[in-house]
Amino acid sequence: MTSFERFDRMSPATESLALNRSIQAALSHLLCLQNPEGYWLGELEADTSLESDAVLMEYFLGQPDQNRVRRLVRCVREEQSSEGGWSLYPGGPPNINLIVKAYLALRLGGVPESDPALRKAEQLALSLGGVQATNSFTQIYLCLLGLQDWKRVPSIPPEIVLLPSFAYLNIYEISSWSRAILVPLSILYAFQPVRHAPKGVHLRRLSVPDNNLGNDSGLRGTSLLSWKTFFWSADRVLATLEQKKWTPLRQFALKRAEQWLLEHLEDSDGLGAIYPAMMNSILALECLGYDRKDPRFVREVAEFWRLGIEGRDSMRMQPCFSPVWDTALSLFAGAVSGLDPSNPALCRGADWLLSKQILRPGDWAVKNRKGLPGGWAFEFSNELFPDVDDTAMVLLALSRVRLPDPSRQRAAMRRGLEWGLSMQCSDGGWASV
Repeated sequence: MTSFERFDRMSPATESLALNRSIQAALSHLLCLQNPEGYWLGELEADTSLESDAVLMEYFLGQPDQNRVRRLVRCVREEQSSEGGWSLYPGGPPNINLIVKAYLALRLGGVPESDPALRKAEQLALSLGGVQATNSFTQIYLCLLGLQDWKRVPSIPPEIVLLPSFAYLNIYEISSWSRAILVPLSILYAFQPVRHAPKGVHLRRLSVPDNNLGNDSGLRGTSLLSWKTFFWSADRVLATLEQKKWTPLRQFALKRAEQWLLEHLEDSDGLGAIYPAMMNSILALECLGYDRKDPRFVREVAEFWRLGIEGRDSMRMQPCFSPVWDTALSLFAGAVSGLDPSNPALCRGADWLLSKQILRPGDWAVKNRKGLPGGWAFEFSNELFPDVDDTAMVLLALSRVRLPDPSRQRAAMRRGLEWGLSMQCSDGGWASV
């Protein structure tokens, strides 16, 4: 008989007692997980593309830390499915981008082509369309090691930072995390760097023959007035201009992109405090010629590797830290589970959250000129990018806690609420910042 079946056969009184015991046991464990500073922090899990990309970055920068590479590669190997692939989530279908990246990471880590794991990955990759079926981000990263031609990837010119905020298309019309990824990526595209992979490391076995990459077959049956046609045509025009070096604003655009990057490295745990943006920023600083000992370069690299979690003989990477979200959820759960609103653990957590309220304008102020700052971000420090959903969750948590200084608590909550309300979209909803 399963535990669920046993629970289902309990009398109401026994069932209530068992439920209360489970809640109290979970609550006791939750309180044990609180950091002395007051916050809670759980591991934010992701797929193996993070470990694979970290290996690629090590080789792009040169002189890779072989012990670190070995640990990252071991983590990738441990996540391979029985059919030979890697998926975006446990039990999910194989993903061609993850397979290609994992294959490359294993090869860079010294795993021979003849290894059974790689042979299985090879066959599965080919059945899914091979390297040619990977997305733009994967192909751009492959360009870094000379495994893809820059001419075959979508155009991401740094001139995009010159588009004014009132233009229909500009960097402030996309989410903050997308913006943080895109701007340094545009710097990479401008330089189109290539650091060739070690001898013998290639992806020819994952390439589908006779692929017509780069033609317009994907537009067959598409209306001439569709967005797909527009973006495809724009990409072709930009690619042509790039190849012919008709980029008169390039140096000015690069300076603006660099300025944006440096400004957004301040008051954050790395650019956007998220893995892809941090990795792209490191690569962009490298392309811009920053000395490896430059404090900004050193700090960004340190923040990137701080996302790593050492296992027994492996290393896995997190996409970011989530202390504000985890703390707000923990406070709310503790309060609704029976803890007194003035419980010391809840008060410590609430005090920590109050210390993380963002009281300066960020990127959101470009589109929201009237709102006053007062939101919360997801991470430890990410002051230019507070989140609407994190702010809402923090307000819910604070509403369940009673601090010794209620006036300070009320003032912070009112400011957070007013900021959240100011972020409402014209159609009545709320979106990502």
